[in-house]
Amino acid sequence: MIKRIITAAILLPLVIIGIFKLPPVPFIAVSASLFLIASWEWSKLAGWNGWFSRLSYVLGFILLESLILHPTIGALATLFFYHFSLIYWPLILLLVLTFPKTESYWGNSRFLRSIMGYLSMAPCFYLLTKFGTEQFPREMLLLCLVFIWGADSGAYFAGKRWGKTSLIPDVSPKKTIEGLLGALVTGFFIVLVVFILSETILVCTHGACKLTYIKFGTAEESFLILMVIALWTILASVLGDLAISMFKRNVHVKDTGNILPGHGGILDRIDSMLPALPLFVHFTLY
Repeated sequence: MIKRIITAAILLPLVIIGIFKLPPVPFIAVSASLFLIASWEWSKLAGWNGWFSRLSYVLGFILLESLILHPTIGALATLFFYHFSLIYWPLILLLVLTFPKTESYWGNSRFLRSIMGYLSMAPCFYLLTKFGTEQFPREMLLLCLVFIWGADSGAYFAGKRWGKTSLIPDVSPKKTIEGLLGALVTGFFIVLVVFILSETILVCTHGACKLTYIKFGTAEESFLILMVIALWTILASVLGDLAISMFKRNVHVKDTGNILPGHGGILDRIDSMLPALPLFVHFTLY
């Protein structure tokens, strides 16, 4: 627990500083580097054990990142990844809900698990490369992360205090329904805080309010819109956590890595963001 708290205390300010202070190119470079580490960790979940095979998997993601960052090809290809993620993650939800009954269809195939890794990570990385523009301000990314971090903390403490009923015991026995409710309640309070701080983050004229990246109507409509966004973002973040737990259980490992003391690997830290960020952007923009 002490290691977990110390690591979080160091990482949290670094992430916030990076979001607001890093120029676009260094921000993309850092994001790309983190996802390369995550792809190395996923290679183990895919069933690749040798150094050469794992490095080959990382090379595949390097090529994918190059495609995403290509000024012309990337615009079409990565848009496909983004929209496909809205179909892909409901399919992963189905696998999570039916685990281990459906594990035989994908659990023994390194090819399928490898493709799942690319499809899980590529849309999230694509969206990260867009932040810093007028359409994708960095504040938008921070709000998404606040929902994810708040939900994770709310689920942890509620689960510790009141957790009795396992959410999906075959995938992650320690995650409980009470923890999920704690995550949703935390999201509700985050939305309340957003409106308490509305003078600094909302622009209001004659009762109509807006953020730079969310079009609001009346104050009531604004509250409902953010509540819907928070709800779906938190549910998606829980799915990401459960999905990685499912893949880890398939290969019988506790953590995807050990680079972060008390937290495991990079993939263990960004798992919630993989489905949550695409869904958050979708509800926010459309």
